[in-house]
Amino acid sequence: MNKNSTFTGSNWGLIWRNVVLAYGIVLTLFIAAPWLLAWYYKWYAGNMVVDGKKLEFTGTADDLFFIYGFIAITIFTIGIGAIFMMAWFHRKIMEHVHFKQ
Repeated sequence: MNKNSTFTGSNWGLIWRNVVLAYGIVLTLFIAAPWLLAWYYKWYAGNMVVDGKKLEFTGTADDLFFIYGFIAITIFTIGIGAIFMMAWFHRKIMEHVHFKQ
């Protein structure tokens, strides 16, 4: 069994997607956050190879509407809530990451 894990995306692909993600979320005042995150994680997971198998993100923007709760708690707690919710946020994202069939 192949035990190699790698990221197959390029630096520039990662950089421009992070810029679009950040600017898109800020310029739309977080309204586009679920759609932008779904777009980003589809690309990111699609470029991950774990033990020789590709991953895929099967979530949609509808699945990511919890981000508004995360944003609200972060704002109301002046950022402290984000520190304690970061693992929860990643668990919710990872619920939609699977090995590609």
